[in-house]
Amino acid sequence: MDVRSTFDDVLNTNYVPSQAERHVVERIVSVQDSEIVQLETIVAPILQRLDGLKASSKAHRALLSQARRVPPELVAEIFSWCCVNGGPFCGPLGETHTFCISRPAQILALGQICREWRRIACSTPRIWAELNL
Repeated sequence: MDVRSTFDDVLNTNYVPSQAERHVVERIVSVQDSEIVQLETIVAPILQRLDGLKASSKAHRALLSQARRVPPELVAEIFSWCCVNGGPFCGPLGETHTFCISRPAQILALGQICREWRRIACSTPRIWAELNL
């Protein structure tokens, strides 16, 4: 809905209203501020419900993830290959920098993804046998 006023032609200019015009503009602003408060009161519960639905939908969608169907034994094997074989993991970080993650950090990072990955990582002796403390 378009909001029109008698000052539309001078909005976003350097026009300086007269004292009488200032009172009219203040009244327009006051009426608009009141309407804004009313609309925010109406919209707030709708936005709250929308946020709740989005969060619930995201959580339910996660249940459908293909990663949930990978057998724990295969996940453990992948973890072993990631953490045991080779040295630190290094990769590009932008055009001029690289990052490296040490083996202990790789192992610990796996356990921070989710409970199931932590359980699998903790129950995979091959990963921990290679860790030098």
